[in-house]
Amino acid sequence: MKPKRLEDTPRWRNQAAQTSVDNVQVLASRKHHNCAIRGGAVYCWGANVNGQLGNGLTANSSVPVRAGSLSTATAVATGYDHSCAVQGGEAYCWGYNGLGQLGDGTTAQRVTPVKVSGLTNVTAIAAGYQHSCAIRNDGSVYCWGYNAGGQLGDGTTTMRLTPVAVSSLSNVSSLSLSEAASCAVSGTSAYCWGDNTYAQLGDGTTTMRLTPVAVAGGLSGVTRIAMASWSHTCAIANSQVYCWGYNGSGQLGDGTTTQRLTPVPITGLSHATAVSVGADHTCVIDSGALKCWGFNGGGQLGNGNTSASWFNTPAIVRPRALLVAP
Repeated sequence: MKPKRLEDTPRWRNQAAQTSVDNVQVLASRKHHNCAIRGGAVYCWGANVNGQLGNGLTANSSVPVRAGSLSTATAVATGYDHSCAVQGGEAYCWGYNGLGQLGDGTTAQRVTPVKVSGLTNVTAIAAGYQHSCAIRNDGSVYCWGYNAGGQLGDGTTTMRLTPVAVSSLSNVSSLSLSEAASCAVSGTSAYCWGDNTYAQLGDGTTTMRLTPVAVAGGLSGVTRIAMASWSHTCAIANSQVYCWGYNGSGQLGDGTTTQRLTPVPITGLSHATAVSVGADHTCVIDSGALKCWGFNGGGQLGNGNTSASWFNTPAIVRPRALLVAP
């Protein structure tokens, strides 16, 4: 059964609904809610049963609402039912906290932003299903929250209510978190850790890793990495796209449905600048064109039909109508 949409008036496949927030600098989306930064303030909309919109309430909102009193935010991230932001070199989180994913030393739900304990000089933040991670200005990474899969990267499976350093990882420029795993770009290489049931860590195994391991296959020149909610990972290296992990819906884009333990290149893409992954599909921007492949039962490939695209040449997205705020 498809999930019930949040909008008052449904908008289907290739039509984008315009929100009331314009001049947005940063945007973050997760399964049921979104957040954006405009002029330093954070606005969120969508599901709010756990206070993940940060406006002091737990009622869903189909229009953007302001998250607390944040006014100089520079980064924002959305987890499954929590959200985080960076302001003044400090991290703030709000929403569900039953597994410590807010990092304030408690498991109490927060309906407005609270400061993550003991973390300073933060430059970037990421939120997973039930954990969160941040990059400090020295390139180190700290994580907190649920850790049963080793997704915090501290060598244990112990839940952490406050940030702990990820082991042996430095010079990190970007992060991506999934349901129970994490990946980072360190220098020009990719490292992953946590659950590896579907080979989403790309180290040639399906073994859980409690500390970061290098993605195999000699992958270098990495500039972007993106993890799906549970099953696969993709990266951009030297403007080429590589994917690995579960492939039952063709989300790796290599023309097969075979699971891959190490990265495989996606042919026909050589000028990629951005990559984003859904549960069972993948999208990239290549030479200015938006291309997607994988599962398409809900029309998520944006190519005008609901047929899967398992081929080496990804489907080109052709929106019917895109409403862009001025």
